[in-house]
Amino acid sequence: EDDDDDRSGGESTVASPSQFATAFTRGLPEDVVPAFWEWNTLNTKRERKTHLVRYVHMQGEGPTVVLLHPFGGNLLHWRSLYGPLREAKCNVFAVDLLGLGGSEAPQDMNYDVVTWASQCS
Repeated sequence: EDDDDDRSGGESTVASPSQFATAFTRGLPEDVVPAFWEWNTLNTKRERKTHLVRYVHMQGEGPTVVLLHPFGGNLLHWRSLYGPLREAKCNVFAVDLLGLGGSEAPQDMNYDVVTWASQCS
């Protein structure tokens, strides 16, 4: 189980479709396809920026469950829960926090609790 990704190079890194086809989707149910949402925030220079944040959504009729991985992880941290949550008919959202997993990793951001809490609010 390889949850690592390459954060070297340019101003920001976004997972490519080929990365989704390998490490970033192993452990997800076959019919669950990662998507992106655009998150607007301020960077370290107080400039407004839009960043791509990866998430998955499993539609269900039951309660809504939001899965947030621990620092250094990604949405595959919850791979053992996707099946049971689907069986329970939960409406599930799992998010890769900015800078982690398949989400964008801009170099001009502070990766800390304040940033990630803002992303989840």
